[in-house]
Amino acid sequence: MNNINNNATSVRKDEIPQEILKPHEQAMSEVLSTVPETRVNGLRYFRRFLSKPSISNFDIATVLAMNILDVLKPLLVEGEADQFPEQTFEALWIVTNLAAGNSEHCRTILESGMVDLLVNLLDVSKYQMEVVDQCIWAFGNIVGDGSLARDMVLYETSVLQKILPLARSDNFSIRRNVAWTISNFFRFKPRPSVDMAKIVIPIVVDALQHETDEEALVDLCWAVSYLSEDNDAGYPRIQALLDMQVAPLLVHHLQSLQQRLRVPCLRSLGNLITGTDVQTDIVLASGLIPAMYPLLQTSNVNMRKEVCWIVSNVMAGTTSQKLMIIGPECPVRFLDALVQMLETDASDVCKEIWWVIANGSMGKEIPKEYLIPEKTVPALSRSIDRFPTNSKVSIAVIGLVQLLCYESKDHLRTDKVLAALMPQLNAEGTQGLARTFVEEKIREIENSRDNVCRSMVPLEMPEDVNWLVAAMIHTVE
Repeated sequence: MNNINNNATSVRKDEIPQEILKPHEQAMSEVLSTVPETRVNGLRYFRRFLSKPSISNFDIATVLAMNILDVLKPLLVEGEADQFPEQTFEALWIVTNLAAGNSEHCRTILESGMVDLLVNLLDVSKYQMEVVDQCIWAFGNIVGDGSLARDMVLYETSVLQKILPLARSDNFSIRRNVAWTISNFFRFKPRPSVDMAKIVIPIVVDALQHETDEEALVDLCWAVSYLSEDNDAGYPRIQALLDMQVAPLLVHHLQSLQQRLRVPCLRSLGNLITGTDVQTDIVLASGLIPAMYPLLQTSNVNMRKEVCWIVSNVMAGTTSQKLMIIGPECPVRFLDALVQMLETDASDVCKEIWWVIANGSMGKEIPKEYLIPEKTVPALSRSIDRFPTNSKVSIAVIGLVQLLCYESKDHLRTDKVLAALMPQLNAEGTQGLARTFVEEKIREIENSRDNVCRSMVPLEMPEDVNWLVAAMIHTVE
């Protein structure tokens, strides 16, 4: 056993150590028996072997080397599968665990002809709930391997169409596996087509509206987060989701005490506001801003960062959208809280707050007092001092320059700005960055009146091309 490579993805039968091969062969002889009870015992051995906590790629490879897939297929055909549900269940569990291996193992299943047999088992009118449930689980593992496996199942079979009606099943285990499998169908990039998304969205949102099981809710919200990533003209996926009234549902679940549910809700809402101004208004009208405010106090750094990312995109919107964050009608003191966070929070969180201030101070449409410069400027300066090497420190400098020059209507004079800016920037190395930035870019900032909303989709833009636009676009890292 000392010479076994547990990471090996394939193995020949003659390479299997005897201490593994002998029980495998004994179990295989039972699976090939004509006695149903004996077959079940043999199947149960392989299922348990593949279910052990220490399972390795090599272990899975040894089972595949026994030609297990060809042996299982006759047990899953119509007639055999409905006559002997226990052996069908055990056989499906084996396939499920094999599909939980690596991509090579999953490809072996796809190329074996097993998938067509599994599709036929997705029929609650013919087969026991446990059989259908295990079959859905198997497909969840297969499509969860990646976009290649996903596309083979999605576009060459009717799996998705067969499991969608089961999203409202009375069986909570089936609902859980359906929700998880749907999320896996849309998890990987490139995402499935808009037409496919439009088929799924009504089912997912309807299930989200009625679901009470937390496990299923979490996966449904992750499905929405994948479905809401939209770069197509007019944002058709986002529009389809909003047409189904998904925003109020997400805002409701955002206020859950369960963090594992709040995380996909927050990501979904963040994606939804990257659409058109009208689409963003719909999301904001659902109560997003006051619902997010308490999350600024969470101990989870990534969640605080995500909230600040969403706020920065709102601040990249219309004047009315900005006022929902910093205007007198805002029910919470969002900007005050963010300014306080600049003093103590982590670098990644401060980076997102820099975007909030840079976007909010661009243009002249917001009254200066709403930006509370007497608090924002010192806090912004000190955050630059704390993180002078942050890759996005120039965004903080943008916000600082814009705040200091906010009331100027004439063409800005570089020397005047430098004189005002330099006392604020006293950290070693920061002055040089600020001086270079101001001298080269201040006219671009002053002349610009447009903010750019930053989606979660990574964008590759050279730093020396269209500098200002590149500065306004980034993905959460």
